[in-house]
Order: sequence, then C-alpha cells, then structure tokens
Amino acid sequence: MSEESSYLDNKRKALVEFLSGTSVSIDVNFQPANDGGMGGFSLVSPSIEKSSPTPESEAKYVDTDGIEVLISLFCDRNGNPASVDFWKHDFSSLVEFPTSNQVERIF
Repeated sequence: MSEESSYLDNKRKALVEFLSGTSVSIDVNFQPANDGGMGGFSLVSPSIEKSSPTPESEAKYVDTDGIEVLISLFCDRNGNPASVDFWKHDFSSLVEFPTSNQVERIF
C-alpha cells in the first residue's frame, strides 16, 4: 500500500467513525467508488453484508473550491458501515477529502 493510499484510508476511517459514532474494525479495507472522482467508497470486510444498505447518517462540508458536498453513510442490515457516498452540488470531482473537523453532521 502506498503512503498516499494509507493516508487516504486513515481519513476514510476517521470520517466513517465520525458519521457512525463507532470505531471501524482493523480488518476493513476501502474500495473507491466509480463515481467520477466525487470521493465515495465502500468498506470491504467479511463482517459487512452487501445486500440493501440503508442510510444511517448524513453530513455536509464545503470543498476547497467553495462547492458544497453532501456525504451519506450507508449501513448493512446489522448496522455495520458499508459505504459512503459523496454528492458534490455541481457534480465535479472532489478537490480535497475532508477531515472530520471540516464536516457538519446533518443527521
């Protein structure tokens, strides 16, 4: 794993923990979503079910280019974090992945 990938995975882990209010298992890997560079990702672990994730929490933040981003955490039916989606209001790519102190939780 590259240093950049490890750094991004640490930011992903911190964001999931902030959104879910729970710690993320050490055996979780992160798989980037095919979302045009918006920043979404899935959590990959034997304990995470892939069927029908449901929305658990949402947050927002303003990317460094001034565009607002909606972030949604989805959990499996057992409450395990399964994926995080980013929706940038102008549909452009994410410029900077947020830290949890840049994010405002909506619900």
